[in-house]
Amino acid sequence: MIADMQTPPKTPALTLFNHGNSPFVHYRDGLPPTTTASVPPNLLPSRNPLPAVYRDRSHSLQILDEKNEDSIHRYLEWEMKVPRLNEIHGYLWLAGRPMCARPLHRQAMLGRELVITEQVHLHMVRQESRIFLKPLPEFLLSADF
Repeated sequence: MIADMQTPPKTPALTLFNHGNSPFVHYRDGLPPTTTASVPPNLLPSRNPLPAVYRDRSHSLQILDEKNEDSIHRYLEWEMKVPRLNEIHGYLWLAGRPMCARPLHRQAMLGRELVITEQVHLHMVRQESRIFLKPLPEFLLSADF
């Protein structure tokens, strides 16, 4: 017992997996380490949360030049612009009352398949037994951006 108290606690093991374009880090016991010194440098968040490449509306690969403001503007417009939704905004009251969406666990409980999409205009669109969800872009959660 005394020997256990004299040894430093182990750093939780990291597991990395890719989901779409962004990696998520999971810790074995659910708690992150207290210092970043114990985390390998390649697992630390990058300074620039923007992707290096993306596919535009015509599905062609575009390189994002972080030094070119026009390139960043085109990417942000592609990522966040919803012209189709803006066109029908005045008619959405016909689809139902404006209210908060049901939580994801409720959608799963109702037997709906949660489909991850990169198309912003499909976010929270329900089609029979599926509901489309677009994850938050990493740059929206970055204080550096």
